[in-house]
Amino acid sequence: MRFRIFLLPLLLLFGAATSARADLEIEKAKWVGDDKERDVRDVIRAYVRYNILSFRVTADAMGGKLNRKKDDVLEIEYRVNGKKFKDSVKDGRVFTFEGVSGVIPSRPYLGFIPQPVPTTASVRIVNQTPATVLVYGLDRYGRWVWMGDLASGRVFSDTGAVGQQWKVTDRLNQEIKSFTLRDGGTTVTLDAPAGPTRVRFENFNRYVLYVYKLDRWRNWEWVARLDPGATFSVNGISGETWIVIDGAGRTVRQFQVGPNTCHHRFGS
Repeated sequence: MRFRIFLLPLLLLFGAATSARADLEIEKAKWVGDDKERDVRDVIRAYVRYNILSFRVTADAMGGKLNRKKDDVLEIEYRVNGKKFKDSVKDGRVFTFEGVSGVIPSRPYLGFIPQPVPTTASVRIVNQTPATVLVYGLDRYGRWVWMGDLASGRVFSDTGAVGQQWKVTDRLNQEIKSFTLRDGGTTVTLDAPAGPTRVRFENFNRYVLYVYKLDRWRNWEWVARLDPGATFSVNGISGETWIVIDGAGRTVRQFQVGPNTCHHRFGS
């Protein structure tokens, strides 16, 4: 009998919490920074599931920072017993549900982040190439988001969600490296190229050819004029796009410079 007396309040408390929790509905919860946002309704619902109704908002709990220069913001809309509430809380501030006092039994935040929480890990990119590169991360909508420029000899550090796709490109948006963020963090080193690629042209046609390459601003830069019977050699960079046209402006050949010597022969 004493066991039944002790158990009854627990059952009543559990039943009250369960029924009351059904009256707290999370309609919208977004983690917002810059022009980016992340849906964090599952994170907020996890707090509610653990009866944690007042907690400090942190980037780690919300899946990582979106805005690297300013504080991100939790924007939340919810209903308690049909009454709608709306709040906006900056990173580091405390959020507390309104209208739940005496409705849902609450307990203090115990220092852990309830599941499910997006698992984050560190990203570290070391640029040993002689040029500035661009770093991008794939957001939850499948869009590539610019994360920053990385100058030669510098190190890029950030955090992201485990499983997130990242890539590094040159200023022509040509991909240099891509990787998936692993649990525990990912470090990528961009090594300096072995050296310039020698590009060689031989024109055995009876007409003049003109050689151009695509510069960093996506403009065609004139390189050389190839008269009939002429031979021409010049250094190029692996990944560059080059084009050879005739006097009428028609494309004779377009190619990308590879890591080894490029030899192009025109005519017989």
